Amino acid sequence: MKHPTFILFACLIVFLLGIIFLEPSKAQNRQAMPSIQQDREMAETVRRLTNRSTEGLIDQILPDGSHMVNLMERFQNVPLAMFDQDGDAAVRCVTSVEEANDFFGRNLETGEYLHEPQAPEKMPKNDIAQQAALLQMSVEEYKFYLSMIAEAASYYQSRPDSAAITITNADGAGEGFNDPTAKAAEGGNNGATLGAQRLNLFNFAAGIWGGFLDSGVTTNINSQFNPLLPCSTSGGVLGSAGAAFINRDFPNATFAGTWYSGALANKMNGIDQNAAASEINATFNSSVDTGCLGAGTRFYYGLDNSTPVNTINLLVVLLHEMGHGFGFQTFADAQSGVLFNGFPDIYNRFSFDRTTGLHWYQMSDAQRAASSLNTG
Repeated sequence: MKHPTFILFACLIVFLLGIIFLEPSKAQNRQAMPSIQQDREMAETVRRLTNRSTEGLIDQILPDGSHMVNLMERFQNVPLAMFDQDGDAAVRCVTSVEEANDFFGRNLETGEYLHEPQAPEKMPKNDIAQQAALLQMSVEEYKFYLSMIAEAASYYQSRPDSAAITITNADGAGEGFNDPTAKAAEGGNNGATLGAQRLNLFNFAAGIWGGFLDSGVTTNINSQFNPLLPCSTSGGVLGSAGAAFINRDFPNATFAGTWYSGALANKMNGIDQNAAASEINATFNSSVDTGCLGAGTRFYYGLDNSTPVNTINLLVVLLHEMGHGFGFQTFADAQSGVLFNGFPDIYNRFSFDRTTGLHWYQMSDAQRAASSLNTG
């Protein structure tokens, strides 16, 4: 698969899987506002995970003359969630505190009311026509992509060039993926414990992505479940994910002077340029399964793409977040427009502003900052 095809095809999959959970509507959150202290703590968590500062990051020159930077768990994408009175979850993936404020409808640091919080789009969950319309696709095209997702497992098995994606369990004994709490099977996930079901779901998501990507280099995803507090009935952080390191000017790079996520750089170069580390980081909030977002709320660990009431479909959220780690994220600062260490990334090169008629890599810092707010 050539690189442009990789970008287009995988982007469609991420878009298809993620858009329903990112689409806002106006509905009231089902519980009272949290304390200002809780909100400030959540703002600090989001700010830490989405930190786009390059201060202290080392631009390492490798033996082949290429460049690599360990992102030190910065530049992460953060899915947020809250439930409405009907037990339906709204989920939005953000890259800044400002985006989190917009999602919750309040300034997390000052408590200032901004607007009604965003909540799930109310529509029949089995209405294909309406779902297709949300995606601006024909019904036929939407059904085509759904069938591809449904057939991902068999597709993965039948392709000799399928990408190998390994989930690295970074949890300690008795927690996260190793949580021994007994759990009944659901949605085709037959793990006998909470930890086993978590690991089964992560491996299932990795298999879906592997079936649609080709790479001769294994991609390792450093994965774990940790308590991410605060988390309340007024909303919380579901997790974070993104590239662990980035590379530029390596052999076989499509563009010189351009940053690529580590997984994509390895695929294009044909070697693991940082064998001692994982290419993607993924951390999810174990507190969600204790009902921190509301009584009886939790992650749904089924593999059947369902979303029972009071649950968050972790499979869809995880597929979306993994996609960021494979390269669907920018390392530019959307607030200031500044490029990472003065160089564009591959996402910049395909990000096009129809108002200016320019791609992001062609813009000034001020133009990029303005473009980040230019919807439609």
